[in-house]
Amino acid sequence: MITTYTVVELTLPFPPEELQPNTRVDRRVKARAVRAYKHACWLMVRSAMVRLGLSGPLRTPVRAEVVFVVRNRRRDVDNCLAAFKSGLDAIVAAGLLTGDNSKQLVVVPSIVSGTKQEVRVTLAEAAG
Repeated sequence: MITTYTVVELTLPFPPEELQPNTRVDRRVKARAVRAYKHACWLMVRSAMVRLGLSGPLRTPVRAEVVFVVRNRRRDVDNCLAAFKSGLDAIVAAGLLTGDNSKQLVVVPSIVSGTKQEVRVTLAEAAG
């Protein structure tokens, strides 16, 4: 029996400075930034799903390799992941994942240097 596993690669924008945990901004400013970032990521995920011909969520559990491409190497991976929460929520809202709890999603974050700041997400269905 041959079993196929879906792997989806996404390139999403880097979270804005207002979403960084150590940034102090008014809650309304942060809420606007969360909505705008989540919507931008949602649009990119939906277009990727259409391009790949995916109509429903991936089978759980899903392994997510989240690579933060930064110009400044002195970033903290935990802070980057916290700032990207709206991005993960957008992936769920777009219908690519059924949820983002620990039973459905295993996140493996990392940081690399690059010229353009972005977030590269590779979602792979776990063997099952």
